[in-house]
Amino acid sequence: MNVSAYGFNPSVALGRNSALHSALSAERSVALPRAKEAASTTKSSEPNAFSKMLNDVMSSEKTADQAVKDYAAGKTENLHETMVAVAKADIQFRMLASVRNKLVAAYQQVSQMR
Repeated sequence: MNVSAYGFNPSVALGRNSALHSALSAERSVALPRAKEAASTTKSSEPNAFSKMLNDVMSSEKTADQAVKDYAAGKTENLHETMVAVAKADIQFRMLASVRNKLVAAYQQVSQMR
């Protein structure tokens, strides 16, 4: 099934969302290295839940990026799977950011108690 026959052009659709995509990419490029650095500074011998979550987010980001590239290049015509991969990565990233924000808020509260 050719989706462009129905009036959908992936390059136009991706172009319309380029501002949103670039904003999210900029946010992720700042947040992920900071979170990875914070996770790597822990001295625990077993991986903690935050570092596992970070690895999962990074993995799903790579999967989503590859799915979008494959769809844009015409290697796959399954838009549904592409959008599911992007939505999954977005939800995982938002959850990671929320957990990070809660941890920072808890740290600030504890530091103010001193």
